[in-house]
Order: sequence, then structure tokens, then C-alpha cells
Amino acid sequence: MAQSTASLSGRILSEEGRTLRASVTLSFADARGYPAPPWRTLTGTNGAFTFSRLPAGRYVLCAQVAASETAPANSPYVDTCVWPSAQTPITLTAAQQLTGIVFTAPKGALLKVQVADPDRVLPQPSAKGPAPLEPELQLILKGPDGLYRHARYVSSDSGGRTYQIAIPVKTAVGM
Repeated sequence: MAQSTASLSGRILSEEGRTLRASVTLSFADARGYPAPPWRTLTGTNGAFTFSRLPAGRYVLCAQVAASETAPANSPYVDTCVWPSAQTPITLTAAQQLTGIVFTAPKGALLKVQVADPDRVLPQPSAKGPAPLEPELQLILKGPDGLYRHARYVSSDSGGRTYQIAIPVKTAVGM
């Protein structure tokens, strides 16, 4: 019996060719007229990923590189699920087995913002700390594409709270 579903596999690499651990998401590239949830998988230390039992169609990949992976000079990797890359969509036909895809994770610039709160006007974090997207204060960036992204909470101290996000190099943002 012929297989009627497709699959694709590949690796996540740094710009220097080093394998990276990441969460990889595969989504349809085109609107399909109904909600289609994305497929997700985690790579191993070898950066390898596989998606199987896929219907024919055009797809885009994105990757969220693990925080433990650091680029040379401590540059963070851009989350391409938040900041889309200029990747060409992948077209799969029924029963196609596409292998050897290489997704290169781009390096970015780390934007850190310290919100001064010396008078402790903001509610103090609980013992385990506030959620990454806390309800009291959210730092939202608007990219050049008009889309909004959240900076993540990192830490608190007596002077205030620190938030950060990795953004693509040479990208203007509004806050």
C-alpha cells in the first residue's frame, strides 16, 4: 500500500554551522479556510527534527532556540516564531519524504529594559516570581511589520524589574 502522507526532516544550525537544540514549529504557509494548528517538536543535542504524517501543502518552519544555547560573543538567537525569517516555504506533495532541510537560526541583539520602581509602586513578585507575561506590567514592542511582541520578565531587584527580548539585528522597534 502506498503511503499517502508526507514527511520532512532536517537540522537546526547556527550561522557558524553548529547544531542547536530548539523547539521547531511547522505551519501551513497559506490560509486554508479553517484553523490548522501547527506541528511542534523538540530537537535533540544534534539539532535534528522530523515531522511525519503530513498532508500535501506548503509549509513554513520556525525555531525557538533553547536559552542554554549561546552564539559567539553571547549574542542571542532570534525566535523566528516571533520574528519571521525570510525563509522560502517548503512544498510537499502526497507521500513525499523530504530530508536534509537545514534551518539556520539567526543571531540577534539582546534588548534589555530596566523599569525603575524605586518607590515600589508595582505589586511585588511572589516568592516564585511573576509570570513571564505578568498582568501588572507588560513591555510590548511594535516591529517594522506592525506586529506586536512581548519582552519577557527576567528579574526584579530593589530598583525595579528587568525585561528582555532578542530582536533581529538592524531592526527598528517601538515600545
